[in-house]
Amino acid sequence: MELRNETIGYLLLTTGMRAAELLSIKFTDVKRNQQTSYVEVKGKRDKWRCIPLTEKATHLVNRLQTLMMIEEVSSPFIAFSTKKANKAITYEALRLMTHQAVDHVANEEKTPPHWFRRAYITKLLANGNSLIGVMQLVGHESINTTNGYLQSLDRLSNVSNADLPFE
Repeated sequence: MELRNETIGYLLLTTGMRAAELLSIKFTDVKRNQQTSYVEVKGKRDKWRCIPLTEKATHLVNRLQTLMMIEEVSSPFIAFSTKKANKAITYEALRLMTHQAVDHVANEEKTPPHWFRRAYITKLLANGNSLIGVMQLVGHESINTTNGYLQSLDRLSNVSNADLPFE
């Protein structure tokens, strides 16, 4: 369970996936080409997109799959349910898990899984990635949506990259 939860949290934090996208991905959705690993997800409006994975994310997914084989846990989903065979956890379970993780790190207000996506997008923009590139990577329909993140980043201009909650 601990490795599953760590993998889920790391994927949310480093990919910018929506909660619904994360809950739908299966181990077979993780692909590798010559340069990198990536996951194919169906996002809003049934649009498919490829999301690159870090080496650590790939390592965590592989470790989780190996541990599941050793423990004889069978599920195609990375965010697998321990209560229902061959099902992903529910959105509510994911929401509670992320609240506990955030509460563990800092005593803030309860935070939905979307906080991880916002943190990822903000980090991309803070690192100087183009607005159009970020919009395409995270699957926004409108540049205005992505620009909203940039506007909130501008309001926090006194915060440096080192102050953001992840590397």
